[in-house]
Amino acid sequence: MLSSKRDFLRGMAASSLVLGATNNSWAQSLCSVWDKTVLWDLRNALWGRVGESTASVYLIGAPWCPFSRQAVTDYFSGGLPFELRFVPVDSVQIRHRAQQADIVLNNLDGVKRTFLDKNPKVPSTDPDLQKLIHDANFIALTGYRKRLSKIASPTFIYETSRGSASVFGHLPWAQFTSDLKPLDHEPTDFAAQLEAILAETKKLGRPTEMQTVYRTAIHSLPDTASASAGCVSHTKFTAVAELSRNGTDWVQVRALTSNEDEFIMGYVDRLDVEFL
Repeated sequence: MLSSKRDFLRGMAASSLVLGATNNSWAQSLCSVWDKTVLWDLRNALWGRVGESTASVYLIGAPWCPFSRQAVTDYFSGGLPFELRFVPVDSVQIRHRAQQADIVLNNLDGVKRTFLDKNPKVPSTDPDLQKLIHDANFIALTGYRKRLSKIASPTFIYETSRGSASVFGHLPWAQFTSDLKPLDHEPTDFAAQLEAILAETKKLGRPTEMQTVYRTAIHSLPDTASASAGCVSHTKFTAVAELSRNGTDWVQVRALTSNEDEFIMGYVDRLDVEFL
């Protein structure tokens, strides 16, 4: 993963984008290129994969959406030569979190249960794991909305030989999959990754106020490659937990508020903040 990040930054630098000073954190550097990273963020969002191919199409959609259901049904019946990566998002109904987790953790089986079964029996999942998945993709969706002129359920995003492309609404797959560029990104075992994050997270004795010390990013997961809600400057947050992961110290914060007035948790690099 580190090599892919370095390659990405080198590409941005070649495009005459100026990154932050070398002694600043990765989160601050991300702010310099954040508007160019939709595809990159999607690769590191949480998705369930169907099919196997070097070419992939990301579908951002809600488990309850009839148009997402039609799109997934069409994919299964089409025998199409690419991998479908379904990014489940739902900022409306808590009751769909088990389906979101099923898609992310169980891939083909979870996608089939959600979109093909008339009366799906979703496997039981740890509520903390469900919330982690929901919050991560909620923050990712917030970032996509800021960087795309339109976003709906479903939204299709993929990479062509000419750069990134996105298609909104339900269209026949063949209309926008004739020029797919293979994505250099291996499938991820999200189940092991997310369980490790929960196990390593240490709640603070009490919520603590803190503020950013310069422009930084809110990450959906404690990972410098995870999708981000964007860049902020001297913003106050309430910290609720901390953890160390892959050599970086992180603080879990109340980052956003859902449509149901529920706190959405995100992560910031410990180097980017100071406690008040």
